[in-house]
Amino acid sequence: MIQKVQKSFRSEKIYLNICIYSIKSRFSTLFVQKVCQIAEWQWYQHNLAQCAAYRMVRCNILRDALKNLCNAQQAGSRQAIIRPINPVVIEFLKQMQATNYIGDFTIVDDRRGNKCVVNLIGRLNKCAVISPRFDVPVADMEKYTNSLLPSRLFGHVIFATSQGIMDQTEAQKRHVGGKIIGFFY
Repeated sequence: MIQKVQKSFRSEKIYLNICIYSIKSRFSTLFVQKVCQIAEWQWYQHNLAQCAAYRMVRCNILRDALKNLCNAQQAGSRQAIIRPINPVVIEFLKQMQATNYIGDFTIVDDRRGNKCVVNLIGRLNKCAVISPRFDVPVADMEKYTNSLLPSRLFGHVIFATSQGIMDQTEAQKRHVGGKIIGFFY
């Protein structure tokens, strides 16, 4: 690998500047330093410091939490740890707990975004987030429910309404539309 890098990087230093970011994300710092030494590139430390400044952020905390629950359930775990959490995740978990898809959950304050320990019952088959969060009027709730759930009486679709986060049956009883958040069954 180093010989290939040596041949391709000796001539084009601009190309090296672009490639150093992609190399840094895949390989260790020592490998990147060796590549830079072979290519006779003197100011690589500055760019490595810039690479370290770019960090990956969580785009959708709810999606990460629900994917973690599904993976733990499929692996046969009795508990799942979710971190970080926000109020939407907590309300979604309350809806799942109210319909007996999960057991108790406890919120642990670790001063970094909190985490949640969820006891799994073994009833959860799939849970997912709908993105983007479409606006759903009351008349279209049945259409979304039929398209997302495997059966009419099996599973729940969660909506964020002006009266709080609730499933499709409660939203239809209250005659309130809202944004679709996700589903579980």
